[in-house]
Amino acid sequence: MGADIHGFLEYRVGDRWFGIDDGWHPGRDYELFALLANVRGPGALYPPRGMPRDASDLVLHKYLTPVLETDADVEAFEWHTRDAAVTRRQAQESTAHGHAGWWDEAHRFISEPDWHTPSWLTPAEFRAVIAHHDAQYPGRELDVVWRMLLGAMEAGEAYGATVRFIFWFVG
Repeated sequence: MGADIHGFLEYRVGDRWFGIDDGWHPGRDYELFALLANVRGPGALYPPRGMPRDASDLVLHKYLTPVLETDADVEAFEWHTRDAAVTRRQAQESTAHGHAGWWDEAHRFISEPDWHTPSWLTPAEFRAVIAHHDAQYPGRELDVVWRMLLGAMEAGEAYGATVRFIFWFVG
């Protein structure tokens, strides 16, 4: 089974972060995944930091899974929202086996059990990862989506915004 990345750009206004897209899903690049977060190999330039507690509502909506009491609650929730949910029993099993983690003290949300190694990078850090990849693998061109992501981060930065790329992996 392969590994895929899910990523989101955010910008900050005051002390609040806002997601600006519905996610970046560039192609698989295991050399880059290793440089980003030690996924599919060693070599992360910045050790994985986890999901930031102040992540935007958009990112948290994508990253977290609601915990409900009964199968009927889950079925009704999924029917009305088209989003996934789990029962408290399922959440307890997932967290006990290390497949997910509780997000809040009230145990209302868990991280998606199939997702792992969340982290985030600033534009300067992402630029350094891309430059390191280019130096380490000369002649091997990155998927254009990675370059577009860097360009979007740099555009936000040039505009004076505080920007970050939040990501995690599946598989």
